[in-house]
Amino acid sequence: MRILFVDDEPRVLEALERSLFELPPEWEVECLPGATQALARLAEQEFDVVVSDMRMPGMSGAELLRQISIDHPAIVRIILSGHTGEDQALGATPVAHQWLTKPCSSQSIVATVSRVNALRETVGPELRSAAGGIGQLASPPHLYAELQRVLNNSRGSVDMIVGVVEQDPAMCAKALQLANSSFFSRAGQANDVRAAVARIGMHVLQALALERGVFSHGNTGVRPEDLAAMQRLAMRRALLARLLAPKALRDTAFLAALLCDVGVQVAAVMKPAATRAALARVARGSALLDAERAEGLPAHALAGAYLLGLWGLPEPIVEAVTRHHDGRRPHPSAVAVADVVHCAAALVEGFEPDAAVVAALGGEAWLENARREAEGMPS
Repeated sequence: MRILFVDDEPRVLEALERSLFELPPEWEVECLPGATQALARLAEQEFDVVVSDMRMPGMSGAELLRQISIDHPAIVRIILSGHTGEDQALGATPVAHQWLTKPCSSQSIVATVSRVNALRETVGPELRSAAGGIGQLASPPHLYAELQRVLNNSRGSVDMIVGVVEQDPAMCAKALQLANSSFFSRAGQANDVRAAVARIGMHVLQALALERGVFSHGNTGVRPEDLAAMQRLAMRRALLARLLAPKALRDTAFLAALLCDVGVQVAAVMKPAATRAALARVARGSALLDAERAEGLPAHALAGAYLLGLWGLPEPIVEAVTRHHDGRRPHPSAVAVADVVHCAAALVEGFEPDAAVVAALGGEAWLENARREAEGMPS
């Protein structure tokens, strides 16, 4: 595990070096005073994680991370900054995977890097590069146009904005990433769209959408008509998950179910032709899981979970995306968001849910009621 810290403040680098004794012995750490030196070092040596200050003379931290995203997309990119203004957040949004604020304890740094390291170990280098290079997911054009309309409406309300954002996996994922970053986070995590929008604020969302075009297009190459079809399926799954979940889990279950297929856009970066062929199969009636297997694509559940975990989304959502086709229950007692999302996915997509998950949720009687709910939903 090789980590590169970049900061132009000597005292910060000295403090980091003093805290190195607390780092795991298998981690190798280097500290450099600027972006130019960092890029030169990256050309010589492979690193797994770069942690950079935001404001540096010459090339800023955001510019450094943008270049790294192009030249070394598999590297995990983290901003560590004492300047947490909204302009800083907006500048880092497309290029930073996660954010930390100064002063930051070595324990916090270790915890953050440990999480991303554990995540990296679940996937291979090709998928790391594909997901790491994605700054934003693509939104269906009709939803982006609707968001523009609402944000430009002087009478637009939070309810109207949430109503648009919660229909689109791309907007939800980016809002959750920002809301749970150290730029905006308060006590506790934001696990639903309303909490995320309230935390980052309407004017930040407006800047992302209108000034910077973050939601207008992604860099994944999925066709608009395929995005629209996936969004319709995601909404059916999310609405069913909300109906089936216990009250305390409804909003998180909705959001997790909406995000289940974002891994398709990761696959599109890795293998664009095979992804187009798989989505053509889906348009002809094949299940997505069967289509991606036929075309030799990575499992979209694993790819999506890696991307969302890389972006620092809450663990219940990442777990639900990971397990939405595989119902194995790592938590045998309490019902989890992942259990509900798995069953919602099974009923909407047409595969059999895991028996242990069904039993935990209420058995065959519960399942029959869930089937009736699914059958009564608009297609």
